Amino acid sequence: MNNEQIKSPLVSHSEIKHLFDLSTKSLTQDYKKFNIDTRNLFKDIDIISAYQCNFTGYKFYYPPIQGDSKFYEECSKISWYYVPWKWEHEEILKFLKNDDKILEVGSGSSGFINGLIDKKILDCTGLELNREQVVIASSRGLNVLNESIENHSLRNRLYYDIVCSFQVLEHVYDVKSFIQSSLDALKIGGKLIISVPNNGSYVYDSKNIFNSPPHHVGMWDEASLTSVANLFDLQLECIITEPIQEHHKDFFFHVVYKNTFNFIYKFRLLRKVFELTIAKYFLNHILNYTTKWIPGHTIIAVYKKK
Repeated sequence: MNNEQIKSPLVSHSEIKHLFDLSTKSLTQDYKKFNIDTRNLFKDIDIISAYQCNFTGYKFYYPPIQGDSKFYEECSKISWYYVPWKWEHEEILKFLKNDDKILEVGSGSSGFINGLIDKKILDCTGLELNREQVVIASSRGLNVLNESIENHSLRNRLYYDIVCSFQVLEHVYDVKSFIQSSLDALKIGGKLIISVPNNGSYVYDSKNIFNSPPHHVGMWDEASLTSVANLFDLQLECIITEPIQEHHKDFFFHVVYKNTFNFIYKFRLLRKVFELTIAKYFLNHILNYTTKWIPGHTIIAVYKKK
């Protein structure tokens, strides 16, 4: 299929640029290492390509292969997949009031909603497509519904003070419909808060298996998030970037070593000597100091509905 037939999910009239290709056979093998079976999702598809929307900078995969309920149930069995309270949860508390009506789209294991209730922010609704997580949330007395934001917004127009999603938009191909429906459910003057993996960060690897279909179908950064404000006539209040967390520093160091000392990493013996010498010790200290200026894994955009 040529580029003329492929449209940007954000701006259909935008020109697009081909970035790279992924083999579904390789993707299937990599997901299998985590006991996730993607064969049915990739049926009859050999190659998935990554493109960039020239108008917004948004990067997306085509054809759009998204994970189904079974896929995410398998993902949820990975110990680190659902973290109850994340950096972005804590970071956005300053934008919330106790009497706000809050909608979380893609509530996962409901860690955020649980955390808000603990903080006496009680009017919280979650939307979640993983039926297993909805059943668990309901058994805990939480208001979590198994429906899409598109369907939910039809019955709840201009209802919420806050509509938020954390690490969700990168899983959605029809991002334009997702964002518009979120805004339909939001009051005038309300806040749309989106957090996504920061593909402009050193610590986010675009070739990581979990940054690939069917897990991720889009890749966001500060430029593409900023473009959302103009596309939907929103006021962009702020962009907040997560500092590098301790558990991501080793990966950041590895990327720097690989990019800066590429000739060393081509030869196993030279690499071993480098890693055992005092040179790496001093370089680690220098890199550790510089991480305070390096953007981390997650980026948040806060918009106000005009």
